[in-house]
Amino acid sequence: MEQLKHLDLFTLVDLLVKHTDEYMKMFKEGATEYEFTQCKKMIQNLTDEIELRKQKTPVVKKIKTTKEGN
Repeated sequence: MEQLKHLDLFTLVDLLVKHTDEYMKMFKEGATEYEFTQCKKMIQNLTDEIELRKQKTPVVKKIKTTKEGN
């Protein structure tokens, strides 16, 4: 989703939490099929964008450090 591309990763995760909470609330209290569908689409879009960024981020190799004399 194009509008998510300008957001930083922390904001994406916060939005994912917000929409997941909203979805669970709708599940408990009831909502229209349209509301469920829209919320579920947003959750999927956020998840897709987060996954895309994870793939683009280089993995930092952990460097083992040793103490002198060991």
